[in-house]
Parts: sequence; C-alpha cells; structure tokens
Amino acid sequence: LYDGLEAASQNRWPSLRHDVMSVNQLFAPIFVAGFYYKTFMWPAKFWEAIYEPAIRRAAGLGRASGIADPDHYDKAWAHCDVLIAGSGPAGLAAALAAGRAGARVILCEEDFVPGGRLLSDGGTIDG
Repeated sequence: LYDGLEAASQNRWPSLRHDVMSVNQLFAPIFVAGFYYKTFMWPAKFWEAIYEPAIRRAAGLGRASGIADPDHYDKAWAHCDVLIAGSGPAGLAAALAAGRAGARVILCEEDFVPGGRLLSDGGTIDG
C-alpha cells in the first residue's frame, strides 16, 4: 500500500467493516492446507458444482482486472525457454544464439543498461 493508491475491497459480505466470512480466521488452526480434499470427497459430483466454488469464495481470492495496466514495473510474471542472468559478453552471445535458434529468451541485468564490461571498452563487436 502507498499514498495515492486507489483500491477496492473484494470478497466481503455484506460489507468490509462487517464481513461475515471473516469467521474463517477463527477456524484457521483446524482448517490446515488441503483439508478440503479429504473432507469434501462425497458425493464426487458436488466437488466442481458446490464444494470448490464455495471454498474459493471463502478463501477470499480476488479477481484481476481485465483492463490493461498503463504502469511500468521492474518485475514481471514471464515465461521463457532460456533465462540468461547477466548481459556481459557471454550473456549477450548466449542470448543471441538462443534467440536465433528460435528460443524465447529473457536476458536479465541488474545494472541500468546491458553490456557488462563491454561498456568500458571502446571496441566494436561484429562490425
């Protein structure tokens, strides 16, 4: 949370101040992770129709907005075939080779610009 953040509560009923489902906090010590997989086994057809939706609502899982976020972040939830840590000469060469081979590549660098020690060298690579 930070100053100026616009947020809205989810998964509360009837209101955030008087949330009936907050009673679940009292039972947390006996509702260990995965207890419902053993408890709500019968009848099996109730799992998808009744049990799982009720458990998800009670867990307080929110919903992500479908609106594109205009902000930029220094972290991402991303997937790749090859992850390369460091953008020095070896990292850049590895990223280039993997990319040319058709792999989805993420090149990570802790500095502000890629290049590593190449940034202090005045030479040219490949032309």
